[in-house]
Amino acid sequence: MKRCFCICVLAVVVLLSSCNIGEEESDVDFRSHPPATRSVIVSNDTGERLVVFMGELRIDRLVGGIPAHAQMHGLPKPAGLFNASQAVPLIVLTYEQFNANRDNLLSQNLTPFTRLFVFYNEFGDNLVVNRISQNVGGQNILRLINVSQSVNVELRYGGVAGPTLGFAPAGMLNTDLRLYDGDFNVFPVFHRWDAVRDIFQTVYPEFTSGELAGTAYFYQFSMTGSDEIHMDLSKLLQGQRFVSGAAMVIVQNNSDSMGIQFMEGAVPRRTPSGFLNISQGVNNGMHFIIDMPSVQGTSNYAPSVTVDNWRFGVAATSFLLPSTTLLADHFYVITVTGSVEAGFHAAIDEGTPMTDNVFDW
Repeated sequence: MKRCFCICVLAVVVLLSSCNIGEEESDVDFRSHPPATRSVIVSNDTGERLVVFMGELRIDRLVGGIPAHAQMHGLPKPAGLFNASQAVPLIVLTYEQFNANRDNLLSQNLTPFTRLFVFYNEFGDNLVVNRISQNVGGQNILRLINVSQSVNVELRYGGVAGPTLGFAPAGMLNTDLRLYDGDFNVFPVFHRWDAVRDIFQTVYPEFTSGELAGTAYFYQFSMTGSDEIHMDLSKLLQGQRFVSGAAMVIVQNNSDSMGIQFMEGAVPRRTPSGFLNISQGVNNGMHFIIDMPSVQGTSNYAPSVTVDNWRFGVAATSFLLPSTTLLADHFYVITVTGSVEAGFHAAIDEGTPMTDNVFDW
């Protein structure tokens, strides 16, 4: 009889515990969403359950949650938050921080778990994986100083293509990141949305002299216990050489067709704002960023990429561009002529090195 009573009590405890867990998480969506309902993809290399906000720490800006160690996690797309292609700042709290400060979320604004700066394409697949480094979350403080009102500075661990430690938003003078003990090679990466060209710009500084000339600029330091290190990122904007790890392609429609498309194989490529059609005679054409592959075992991106499946025109009458090698930090103009009836033709120029005014930082 006693054994039966104990089993019943245990069952009630388990049932109540399950109810509490359900209530605790009812206001945070920790599910991984498929392409149709997701906003962006995040991989969480930490052991913390995380809660993500868009732009501001307010309940109405809550995006969703990321389980500990979750990889390729599709964050949800709450109504009213992701409704246009845009560069999106995300503020990330631990679930413990979120629960302890539900009534005063703004108290965590200067000391969140971390921050991410991502790009959301309203009409695209949003396949870019934004990784949060396992080094985030300790007792050491890395204070970032960013005086720029327009440039967001992201810090990546181990290389310019490495996982994110956090970022210093434009317009916020001091941003504190919490890091675990360890040795750090931190690579600053600069982001900005260029609304005029309709591109999401990413550049990083390089060393300009010495044995490291031509390699990605980095800070090297160690942290232990409860260290506090200050990093003045604004100095990197003064007379620094920037590279992009990408090429820019400008497609000019000089054909007799009102609208053409830029296709990779059979898949049309969209502009960052989600447009498929390149209208006839548009001044300066449509701009596309072509990312270079990262070089495994190094901190840099490859200096070039070869493409052999680009087509321009309309569906079956499109023109296959011959195999072409694009150099990083160059922009190329592809001019499309012809018509649906007579067929299309596309020609690419030799490319021009990007200059400071192209980066326009």
